[in-house]
Amino acid sequence: AISSCDKFSAWQVAAAIWSSINDIDAVTQSSQFAAIGACDEAVQWELALHMFCRMSHCRGVQSGFSFTAVISACEKGIQWQLALRLLRNMEAARVTANLMSFNAAVSSCEKVGQWELALALVNEMAAVELLPDIVTYSATMSACG
Repeated sequence: AISSCDKFSAWQVAAAIWSSINDIDAVTQSSQFAAIGACDEAVQWELALHMFCRMSHCRGVQSGFSFTAVISACEKGIQWQLALRLLRNMEAARVTANLMSFNAAVSSCEKVGQWELALALVNEMAAVELLPDIVTYSATMSACG
């Protein structure tokens, strides 16, 4: 049911289902990601973060998909500092940041004109052997004004 909510951006339904779940371990990772994704699409970054934290607290496991979805939700909600903090927390959680994670973080810097941070993220990508793509370059150039 939750995965259908992501496809139709029905974040209210995903939130209602999520809040009614008592046993978070019974929920599949794909359903958790779909719930966070539905919030991302609806720019409900606070709810996405809440779901992410609840999932992390109960399971003690975080995935690259869930991190990226929450970073993206923060980017869309113009929460660039939180997006960058989440990107940094990936390493501490032993989760490898990927191109999508970095792109969401770079885009969050773009939204607020933090061009120095956007450029630093591009350099960091090179250091971890990730190749920037058109999204990375476009967001970085846009951040520069």
